[in-house]
This record gives sequence, structure tokens and C-alpha cells, in this order.
Amino acid sequence: MGSEGRDAGHHGLAAGESPGLQGLGKNLGERQKGMEKNMKIGLVSVTFRNRSAEEVLSLCRENGVDVIEWGGDIHVPTGDYETAKRVGEMTRAGGMEVFSYGSYYRLGEQENWEEAFAPVLRTAECLRCSYIRVWAGTKSSRMAGEEDFRNAEKELRQICRMAEQSGMRIALEYHSNTLTEDWKSALRLAEETKAPNLFLYWQPNPDISQEEKLEELRRLRDWICNVHTFFWEKGNIRRPLKEGESMWQEYAAILKGRDIPYMLEFVKDDEEQQFFEDLETLRHLL
Repeated sequence: MGSEGRDAGHHGLAAGESPGLQGLGKNLGERQKGMEKNMKIGLVSVTFRNRSAEEVLSLCRENGVDVIEWGGDIHVPTGDYETAKRVGEMTRAGGMEVFSYGSYYRLGEQENWEEAFAPVLRTAECLRCSYIRVWAGTKSSRMAGEEDFRNAEKELRQICRMAEQSGMRIALEYHSNTLTEDWKSALRLAEETKAPNLFLYWQPNPDISQEEKLEELRRLRDWICNVHTFFWEKGNIRRPLKEGESMWQEYAAILKGRDIPYMLEFVKDDEEQQFFEDLETLRHLL
């Protein structure tokens, strides 16, 4: 689907307002005119799993972070609705948006999809975010057969319908050993699911070449709603974002015109100082 039908823009929410699916199908160019001057910078909360939600918010507020993805493992566990409400309220009170709920719902792990996804959706509703992150199974696309893809599409279509009823969008994690580990399998799953509120995350795979990463972005550009931002060497060795600045300049050039946040994730040694330095690098890039 072309960019005109895949508006990934995030929306600030007034008190009591549903995230909604505002603008789906509107002309992307008109909606995103001047967007480059207002690019959002965010943090994925799992970057600091060893910090409380309050500590994460303090770091973000003091350093000008715009949006946060709250993880469903530590900071906002699925089914803990009171915590979700509290963390969402604290985020907005600090002048930031909850962009997404980083759930650990995986396609193919449950028989009753509606029953299994309901608490994930309710937790996201309590956070009042626009997106729910979902994982595309537990099997590499290279090992998956036709039935694996068909079953994933059916389940994904069902949870997209559920999310749409609450005015939310589903975003698939772009990750190795899943059905979205490369652009071909990710695009196949996304297109075959045929859900207007389905999008993709993207993050650079450190084990492929820069040209391959750029090709992924060109192919998936119009589906991407969120970029997890870091610089790793082969073997998942974390490095300062500054060392990968030239590579990220190339990524940003391809994504120019997309109203999406760049969200820092997994900084070197989990250190606050590295987070501060990576933020400055990201601001310079954008």
C-alpha cells in the first residue's frame, strides 16, 4: 500500500480522548508538511529495566524526550491496569506522550486469540497510547511454511480488529527469528493481513550490510511507524550512537517525510551518561 494510505502519525491526546484512527487515508504529504522541524525523539523504557517508571520519567523529562514506549515486562505489566493508568497519567503530566505499549504478545502462542489479547488491549487503553507492539511469532521466516503464515495472518487480522474498535493500531516488532525478520517476510505478512491499522517497527540488524539495511527501509518505508534507534556492531555489541552517525544519516534520509518517532533503545552499558550522549547525537541527526 502506498504512503497516501498509511499515515503513521502519532497524535497528542487530550484528557479522556481515545487515540482514534484519525487521518487514515488522508493525503500524507499535506498532513506532514513541515514535519521535519517537529520530529519526535523518544525512549523505549526497557532501555532502563533496572530503573523505576518514576526514574525513567525523570530522566526523560529532564532531557527533553517527547514520547515513550512503556514495556510490558517490568514497567507496565500486562493486566496491571492501575499501574498502566498511573504511568500514563504521570507521562502526560510530565509533558510527554505515551506513543506505544511494548507488549510481549506473540502470534501463535495461544489458541483463544480474543481471550489472550484482551488484557493486552485493556492495558494499552489504560495507558492511553496509539500503538500496541506485537511480536510476529517465535519461528524464523526461513523455517516457516505456508501454514505458519496463514495462521499468523488470521490471528493478526483478529487482534487488529479488536484494536481498531478501541481506536488503536498494531505494530509488529521487526526482529530476528520471527516472521518479520527481513523485509520480504515482513511485507508479505503485513500485506496479506490486509488491516488498515497494521504497521511495522524497524531497527537496524547489526549482522547485515549497510546496503541491505537501506534496502529494507526503501521497501518498508510506508509501513514503518516507529524506529528503534541504536548503533550495534555484529554480534549485538553495543556502541555509542555517535559512531554510527553516518549510517543513521542515510536511514533518516530515506525516512524523511514520515511522521514517526526515533526512539532510543538499549544504550551502551545501560549507562545514563551514554543515554545523554546518544540523545544529543540523535538531535543533531534530525
